[in-house]
Amino acid sequence: MMDTDGRGHYYAAMQNGLIDAWGDGPFSLRVGRKRYYFIDSDMFGPLLENAKGVVLKAQPIHPNHPFWAPYHMWRKLGRRGKRVGRWIVCRWRAPRPGQFKRDGRGKIHQVIDPEWEPLGYLEIAP
Repeated sequence: MMDTDGRGHYYAAMQNGLIDAWGDGPFSLRVGRKRYYFIDSDMFGPLLENAKGVVLKAQPIHPNHPFWAPYHMWRKLGRRGKRVGRWIVCRWRAPRPGQFKRDGRGKIHQVIDPEWEPLGYLEIAP
């Protein structure tokens, strides 16, 4: 991974060619006990690296990978973070649990956290 102009224009040589990742970072995102390191591009999304800044050969492509939900929540909340040494540590939170209400006809509807509605997260109260 190389910053070609000092302003966040990174590229990585992969097996099938080059990846151009105009973005920001490097970021660190904690999910449970696991920490993910990546650079992020508005156009191309995240490019995961190891702790030394080397691009991982296996990127998380499955939509159910544990990285994706926190990553999207972090983006939704404005990509907040705090620089700690080399890394920008991502700050994110899970959506608040929703509640149920009964309408005038007796039907039950779920009330969701409006901040997360555009992402389609529906969380019910335990």
